[in-house]
Parts: sequence; structure tokens; C-alpha cells
Amino acid sequence: MITVELPEFRDMDQQDIWNLVDSLRPLDNVFMHCMLERNVFLLEKTVRILLQKHDLTIDIDNPIFPPHPGTLDTVATDKSGNVFMISLECVGHVEPASLAGMRVMNINHARWERNQVTKTPHQYLFRIAENDPFGENSPVYAVEMDDVPDEMAGIRIVYVNGAYRGDNGMGCLMHDFRCASPDSMGLLEMSKTAQYYKRSARGMRHVLHALFGRQCFEEPLLTVA
Repeated sequence: MITVELPEFRDMDQQDIWNLVDSLRPLDNVFMHCMLERNVFLLEKTVRILLQKHDLTIDIDNPIFPPHPGTLDTVATDKSGNVFMISLECVGHVEPASLAGMRVMNINHARWERNQVTKTPHQYLFRIAENDPFGENSPVYAVEMDDVPDEMAGIRIVYVNGAYRGDNGMGCLMHDFRCASPDSMGLLEMSKTAQYYKRSARGMRHVLHALFGRQCFEEPLLTVA
């Protein structure tokens, strides 16, 4: 995974801020969180495409678990009453050789405390990669892992090919996840949400807080839109 070191907020001028926010894509974990954590419609559409289940619904009053570093966690149910616990994270570039022994430790333990979950849930961790991890042009790859820690038992780990461009919902979703420009996005709700976080003062401040924490409010206020 490629890690980009952020500059200190106090060292950035207004143009630097604009350029940074303008460069973010849904494939960048922080921006993905901003776009999905408060938009139930877009989150629901995203998990429906990833799971290829178009009857999933998300509780509009409790769309996500409490904030958790690394993953965005949600619960969905289908028309038959089956419960799906779904975690999403963006992982940058992934090499096939690194998958076999990888341990994923950041599943949210709060999932077990969700009051609404009365049935044994189907659990998925979707790791959205920048590239095609196995080079087979498949939209997704289910990964079997050895030595799975106890908190990962029963969780299906699925790598999503961010480079996939099929003429279907997954191809459209991955195209938009890689777009920095809202105008280039094909899904209307994705485009509208990206515009809010990139081109409105309130949206940009939310992104800056997600990136820099409270330090962006401790500095003199800047005009961001």
C-alpha cells in the first residue's frame, strides 16, 4: 500500500488546500469515509453493487458503526431478513505475494454489540485495491487466509479490483472510485456527493477535519469555497 505523508496544515496556503482536496478520490480511504458515512443512499448503492444483491437496505437512522480507524462498517438486510455486516476499506496497491500471510486485524468489535442484529450475520470485508491484485480481470477475488485471528473467524475477505472496467455496475463503481473530478463520475449520487465535499465550504471543512483533526480549526479560518 502506498502511503502519502500529509503536510502540516499550518504550512499550507489556500491554494495548497484546494489542490489537496481536489486531488482526493473515493479510492482514498479518508475521502471514501467522508462520502459514505453520512449518505445512506450512496452507501446502500455501493454495498448492493459490491455484494451483487440489489434488495439490501441499510437502517437510515443507524447507517454505520461508531467511527473506527481503517474501515467503514455497516449493517444491511435483504428482503428475506438475512443480515449482512459489511466493512469497506481502500488499500492502495496490493501484490499477490503479500496476500497469503496477511492478517487483517481492524474489524470493528462493536459489530457484536449491534442491538438490531438478532440473526447470525453474513460478514464481509471488502478491501478495494488500486490495481488488479491477481491480473485476471475479475471484479472481485475472495481470499482464503491461514491462521485467521479469532476476531476474523467467519468473515469473508474479498479484494475488489479497482482497475476493473466491465460494462456493469461494478465497472461504473470502480471508475468513479478512481475519479478525482466529480464531473467525470458516471453515478449521479457519487458525483453530487463528491461535489459537496470538494466545492462547498462546509464539505471541504469536513474533509480537512478528517485529514488533519482539530488543528485545521485551531489555525485562522480560511475561505475554502
